[in-house]
Amino acid sequence: MFIFGREAVAEPLKVPDPRDYPAVVGFKGTPASPILDTKFKRLFRTRIREEAKKGPNFSGHYTVVAWGCGMDSYMLVVVDAITGKVYEPPFKCLTLAGGFGLPIPGLEDRQNPGFRIDSKLLLTIGVEDKENVEAKDRVAVIYLFEDNKFKPIYQVASPLEN
Repeated sequence: MFIFGREAVAEPLKVPDPRDYPAVVGFKGTPASPILDTKFKRLFRTRIREEAKKGPNFSGHYTVVAWGCGMDSYMLVVVDAITGKVYEPPFKCLTLAGGFGLPIPGLEDRQNPGFRIDSKLLLTIGVEDKENVEAKDRVAVIYLFEDNKFKPIYQVASPLEN
Protein backbone atom coordinates (compact mmCIF):
# COMPACT_ATOMS: atom_id res chain seq x y z
CA MET A 1 0.00 0.00 0.00
CA PHE A 2 1.27 3.44 -0.90
CA ILE A 3 0.41 6.63 0.94
CA PHE A 4 -0.05 9.99 -0.70
CA GLY A 5 -0.88 12.70 1.78
CA ARG A 6 -3.31 10.88 4.07
CA GLU A 7 -4.89 8.70 1.39
CA ALA A 8 -3.94 5.11 0.61
CA VAL A 9 -3.72 4.25 -3.06
CA ALA A 10 -3.54 0.78 -4.60
CA GLU A 11 -1.17 1.62 -7.45
CA PRO A 12 2.28 2.97 -6.68
CA LEU A 13 2.76 6.56 -7.67
CA LYS A 14 5.62 7.34 -10.00
CA VAL A 15 8.64 8.35 -7.96
CA PRO A 16 9.40 11.99 -8.82
CA ASP A 17 12.66 12.48 -10.66
CA PRO A 18 14.75 15.44 -9.42
CA ARG A 19 15.49 16.33 -13.05
CA ASP A 20 11.78 17.04 -13.58
CA TYR A 21 11.90 19.80 -10.91
CA PRO A 22 14.83 21.94 -12.06
CA ALA A 23 16.27 24.84 -10.15
CA VAL A 24 18.22 27.74 -11.64
CA VAL A 25 21.88 27.29 -10.79
CA GLY A 26 24.36 30.11 -11.00
CA PHE A 27 24.78 31.77 -7.60
CA LYS A 28 27.95 33.83 -7.49
CA GLY A 29 29.51 35.67 -4.61
CA THR A 30 29.65 35.29 -0.86
CA PRO A 31 26.65 33.64 0.79
CA ALA A 32 24.62 35.92 3.07
CA SER A 33 24.92 35.39 6.82
CA PRO A 34 22.05 33.26 8.15
CA ILE A 35 19.26 35.16 9.89
CA LEU A 36 18.82 33.39 13.21
CA ASP A 37 15.45 34.81 14.22
CA THR A 38 14.10 32.01 16.44
CA LYS A 39 15.30 30.27 19.58
CA PHE A 40 15.64 27.00 17.62
CA LYS A 41 17.86 28.58 14.97
CA ARG A 42 20.01 30.34 17.57
CA LEU A 43 20.48 27.06 19.46
CA PHE A 44 22.23 25.59 16.39
CA ARG A 45 23.83 28.85 15.20
CA THR A 46 27.41 27.53 14.95
CA ARG A 47 26.50 24.59 12.69
CA ILE A 48 24.14 26.71 10.58
CA ARG A 49 26.70 29.50 10.10
CA GLU A 50 29.59 27.15 9.30
CA GLU A 51 27.68 25.20 6.68
CA ALA A 52 26.02 28.27 5.14
CA LYS A 53 29.49 29.75 4.48
CA LYS A 54 30.22 26.84 2.14
CA GLY A 55 27.59 28.07 -0.29
CA PRO A 56 24.63 26.54 -2.09
CA ASN A 57 24.17 22.79 -2.45
CA PHE A 58 20.41 22.67 -3.07
CA SER A 59 17.80 24.21 -5.37
CA GLY A 60 20.06 26.78 -7.02
CA HIS A 61 20.93 29.19 -4.23
CA TYR A 62 20.09 27.34 -1.00
CA THR A 63 22.20 25.36 1.43
CA VAL A 64 20.88 22.29 3.23
CA VAL A 65 22.42 22.18 6.70
CA ALA A 66 21.95 18.91 8.58
CA TRP A 67 23.22 17.71 11.96
CA GLY A 68 22.62 14.82 14.34
CA CYS A 69 19.84 14.92 16.92
CA GLY A 70 20.39 11.51 18.47
CA MET A 71 21.47 8.04 17.45
CA ASP A 72 20.74 7.54 13.72
CA SER A 73 18.75 10.79 13.59
CA TYR A 74 19.15 14.20 12.04
CA MET A 75 17.68 17.71 11.91
CA LEU A 76 18.04 20.15 9.07
CA VAL A 77 17.37 23.66 7.88
CA VAL A 78 17.66 25.30 4.47
CA VAL A 79 19.52 28.62 4.20
CA ASP A 80 19.01 31.07 1.33
CA ALA A 81 22.48 32.16 0.19
CA ILE A 82 21.07 35.39 -1.27
CA THR A 83 18.95 36.65 1.66
CA GLY A 84 20.24 34.66 4.64
CA LYS A 85 16.70 33.55 5.50
CA VAL A 86 16.62 30.16 7.26
CA TYR A 87 13.74 27.77 6.53
CA GLU A 88 12.71 24.84 8.72
CA PRO A 89 11.18 21.67 7.28
CA PRO A 90 7.84 20.34 8.59
CA PHE A 91 9.66 18.05 11.05
CA LYS A 92 12.17 18.69 13.82
CA CYS A 93 14.04 15.37 14.08
CA LEU A 94 14.02 12.48 11.63
CA THR A 95 15.12 9.02 12.84
CA LEU A 96 16.47 6.67 10.21
CA ALA A 97 15.02 3.52 11.86
CA GLY A 98 17.21 0.94 10.23
CA GLY A 99 19.14 2.52 7.40
CA PHE A 100 18.32 3.90 4.00
CA GLY A 101 16.70 2.01 1.15
CA LEU A 102 14.83 3.90 -1.57
CA PRO A 103 16.53 4.38 -4.94
CA ILE A 104 15.63 7.78 -6.35
CA PRO A 105 16.57 8.64 -9.94
CA GLY A 106 19.31 11.23 -10.11
CA LEU A 107 20.37 11.01 -6.44
CA GLU A 108 23.47 9.34 -5.08
CA ASP A 109 22.86 5.92 -3.58
CA ARG A 110 22.12 6.03 0.17
CA GLN A 111 21.75 9.82 0.28
CA ASN A 112 19.54 10.84 3.22
CA PRO A 113 18.60 13.62 3.19
CA GLY A 114 18.73 13.55 -0.58
CA PHE A 115 19.07 16.76 -2.60
CA ARG A 116 20.85 18.33 -5.56
CA ILE A 117 21.98 21.84 -6.45
CA ASP A 118 19.98 21.71 -9.70
CA SER A 119 16.66 20.41 -8.30
CA LYS A 120 13.87 21.65 -6.01
CA LEU A 121 13.28 18.18 -4.51
CA LEU A 122 14.35 17.10 -1.02
CA LEU A 123 14.13 13.43 -0.01
CA THR A 124 13.90 12.20 3.58
CA ILE A 125 13.69 8.59 4.74
CA GLY A 126 12.86 7.68 8.31
CA VAL A 127 10.38 8.43 11.05
CA GLU A 128 9.52 12.07 11.73
CA ASP A 129 9.27 13.46 15.27
CA LYS A 130 8.53 10.27 17.16
CA GLU A 131 10.18 9.05 20.37
CA ASN A 132 9.43 5.33 20.16
CA VAL A 133 10.61 4.51 16.67
CA GLU A 134 9.94 1.21 14.98
CA ALA A 135 11.26 0.18 11.58
CA LYS A 136 7.71 -0.48 10.33
CA ASP A 137 7.00 3.26 10.69
CA ARG A 138 9.71 4.28 8.18
CA VAL A 139 8.48 6.52 5.41
CA ALA A 140 10.21 8.02 2.40
CA VAL A 141 8.94 11.52 1.70
CA ILE A 142 9.87 13.71 -1.22
CA TYR A 143 9.25 17.42 -0.65
CA LEU A 144 9.04 20.06 -3.34
CA PHE A 145 10.79 23.17 -1.98
CA GLU A 146 9.05 25.98 -3.81
CA ASP A 147 8.15 29.52 -2.76
CA ASN A 148 10.27 28.86 0.35
CA LYS A 149 7.91 26.12 1.55
CA PHE A 150 8.22 22.36 1.84
CA LYS A 151 5.34 20.63 0.08
CA PRO A 152 5.19 16.82 0.30
CA ILE A 153 4.56 15.45 -3.20
CA TYR A 154 5.38 11.77 -2.69
CA GLN A 155 5.25 9.46 0.30
CA VAL A 156 5.68 5.71 0.56
CA ALA A 157 6.49 3.19 3.28
CA SER A 158 10.23 2.70 2.88
CA PRO A 159 11.52 -0.86 2.59
CA LEU A 160 14.39 -1.88 4.84
CA GLU A 161 17.65 -3.02 3.36
CA ASN A 162 18.37 -6.74 3.40
